[in-house]
Amino acid sequence: MTNSFPKKAAALLLLACVFSGCTATGINNELTDSSFSSTEASYSEDSASSTEDTHTAQPEPEPEPLKLAPDYDGFSKAMDKTMSYCDIMGMSVAVFKDDEILYTYSSGYADYENKIPFTADTRSRVASVSKMVTSMVMMTLYDQQKIGPGSNLSDVTGLPFDVEGQEKIKLWHLMTHTAGFRDTEDFNVKHIQDVKYLLKNSHTSNKPGTAYLYTNFGLGVAGAVIECVSGEYFFDYADKVLFKPLGMDAGYNISMITDKDSVAKLYDYSDESVTDVKNWSRTKYAYTVGGIGNSCYCAQCELIINAKDLARLGMMMTNDGTLDGVKVLSRDAVSQMEMRFFSAPDYDMGLSVRIYDNLIDDRTIYGHNGVAFGAVTGLYYDPTDKTGVAVITNGCIPYSDKNGFYKVNKDALDAAYKYIFDTGDFAKEVPESNNSDTQTGE
Repeated sequence: MTNSFPKKAAALLLLACVFSGCTATGINNELTDSSFSSTEASYSEDSASSTEDTHTAQPEPEPEPLKLAPDYDGFSKAMDKTMSYCDIMGMSVAVFKDDEILYTYSSGYADYENKIPFTADTRSRVASVSKMVTSMVMMTLYDQQKIGPGSNLSDVTGLPFDVEGQEKIKLWHLMTHTAGFRDTEDFNVKHIQDVKYLLKNSHTSNKPGTAYLYTNFGLGVAGAVIECVSGEYFFDYADKVLFKPLGMDAGYNISMITDKDSVAKLYDYSDESVTDVKNWSRTKYAYTVGGIGNSCYCAQCELIINAKDLARLGMMMTNDGTLDGVKVLSRDAVSQMEMRFFSAPDYDMGLSVRIYDNLIDDRTIYGHNGVAFGAVTGLYYDPTDKTGVAVITNGCIPYSDKNGFYKVNKDALDAAYKYIFDTGDFAKEVPESNNSDTQTGE
């Protein structure tokens, strides 16, 4: 292909694979509150002599600690540095608290060839963040008392999940990557193949619930489970129970998106490829082959959504399953998703929700990342104070730290908690930005 978009040499991508411990310069200095020292009241000799002994001087009250306002400009500058360092094609970050998007940052291109900017309204394929959203869809069936973490999947679906002589595979095994599945060439190349065929060749020797092995296949099969239990195609059911109730133009297939012109291209620097998602051949009709219970691909990676709506899904999770007065999940369903079912090497696993205890000081962060076709994405939140960040890119160098956490996502988290989530009051009205590449939240 022609040299139509900025890219790094192949050697840089190899460097990205081994990159360890990088941090964005200029955004790691902690903000500090101004300190105030109390001053004892003092009196002159004249005033002291004219005061009765029975009166005791009262100390002046200590002033209130200085509260810091959110530094949106500091956040944007930190993201500008990340844009440059990771050679990001286009990015949008939405920062939220409670039921409000406080700020959105956007920069770069959704379509480099046609110079279409990447904005907070740009929709993009968010790769494995789809898995976490699939769990939200799955748990609507929990609220309907049709399935639960302890459900035996073979029993509720009629599909051959189990290996003879081993414990039955349960929903929580599937959603924590401990079902004993692996990604095979059959799945990667023939993902529209019959699920029963794929299940035959995807088992490892691991007993269910004993070993963590991250697979796309397992969460792809979650779509088939949802189809079997709901009686509807996965992408249709997700639209009915999640996206439509929340007023989102989002979905697990390009056929489900109304505003296709808003969908970004994907730029993969590893092979210099460009994926035009809005004209992708992976329409929903490709996943209806074989009937209900055979959607084993789109549930794990195909979600198309913008940063603002991805952030709103995080807000729904932090607000007990309710957003804008619409109850999507029960508080119990959210708690089940956030329960620590299994400890992986670098994080604990809920139901397609990763739980990080050491990502941000003094916080436990819940969320999921994604990477595919050049894009790095993420959705993260802290339910204790209902704060969080949604990150979408459509092409970059995927630097990661020694624990495999992508620098783009870590920089956005660090900047949000440093510059916006401080000890002070949050601005009720987000100021207009003078930077044409930065959009304010609504």
